[in-house]
Amino acid sequence: VILFLEKAGEKMVTLGLDSGSATTKAAVFDGEKIQKIYLEKTSDRPGKVIRDMYSQLYSQEIAMTVTTGYGRG
Repeated sequence: VILFLEKAGEKMVTLGLDSGSATTKAAVFDGEKIQKIYLEKTSDRPGKVIRDMYSQLYSQEIAMTVTTGYGRG
């Protein structure tokens, strides 16, 4: 599924986060291509991993954040 939204003619930049049992992934998508990606072992602290990932990738240009996943712990 590809999510594409426009706001007053401008593309909305989306941050997607997925916390799986083994790895946590994140991507910044500008509506046309992936601008940034991040991948890290989920380990025994999924909350910390996803918070750190969010902090590293979030910026003022992010219009929407989408999350999914199992996470472990």
